[in-house]
Amino acid sequence: MGCGASAPSVEPMPSRKCDDPAPASPRGRGLRKQRSNELASQDEEPPPSPAVGKALRQEGQLAKRRMTKTVRRAAISAEELADEGTEPSCAPKAPPVRAALLEAMSGNALFESLQPELLEAIADSMAEHVAAEGEVIIRQGDPGDHLYIVHSGAFAAFVADAASGQEAKVADYKSGQYFGELALLYNLPRAATVRAQETGTCYCLDRATFRTLVKGYLTKSKVGLQQYLSTVPVLRGLEAEQYAELASAAGVDVFHDGEYICSMGEAADELFLVLSGEVVCHKGDGGELMRLAE
Repeated sequence: MGCGASAPSVEPMPSRKCDDPAPASPRGRGLRKQRSNELASQDEEPPPSPAVGKALRQEGQLAKRRMTKTVRRAAISAEELADEGTEPSCAPKAPPVRAALLEAMSGNALFESLQPELLEAIADSMAEHVAAEGEVIIRQGDPGDHLYIVHSGAFAAFVADAASGQEAKVADYKSGQYFGELALLYNLPRAATVRAQETGTCYCLDRATFRTLVKGYLTKSKVGLQQYLSTVPVLRGLEAEQYAELASAAGVDVFHDGEYICSMGEAADELFLVLSGEVVCHKGDGGELMRLAE
């Protein structure tokens, strides 16, 4: 009797209908997801290009600037004077009058840094004005170009209300006081009206004369200082432009008799040149070392 191997059993394959989708491979799923993203992105607005984006940002910044409520203040500047180069008139004053004018100017910040020689020239260039009682010296809103120093009499300033026009007194001026000093710097309308309360005298200085005197004095001082600097041993050998720069940077100080200029032991950060007068150098014990003069 012979024997043989039986055939292996085979399980039947499950039947698949034609309309069933075939199982997707991992690559197929990735392609379909990418395609879906591309279709969805077609409904969105594409991002702007760098140039367009910059323009949009600038437009937004401009819109914000246009919406600001900040108000710029008007600039103030001194105008060019056509007659600035003319020689100012000079009317030397009597010693009491000159002394009074110099005393009045000493209390004004506009003159405090000017040299005595220049202040005397300014005082001699002022014109005398005799005012009758009730006379208007300056009027509110008018252009201003004069400074006034009261020598005698009484004057008062009034400011008119913009709505009602009613005037209110805001200041009184007597001998030795001044008004209208901003006119020497700026071409601005007068902020108040000044009237003479009684017969009085004041001296006035116009802007053109003031600027011409100051400019001329500074020019002469600079040229003279350049020549003096060229004689200082430690500064010899510099170029003309360097002397000019040093002269422009230098300041002039006035020291009174007995006043100390510098003291032993202090930090040495300045060079002093004697332009006039005499300076005594001594030790801390009072022993005199030398005397320096112009």
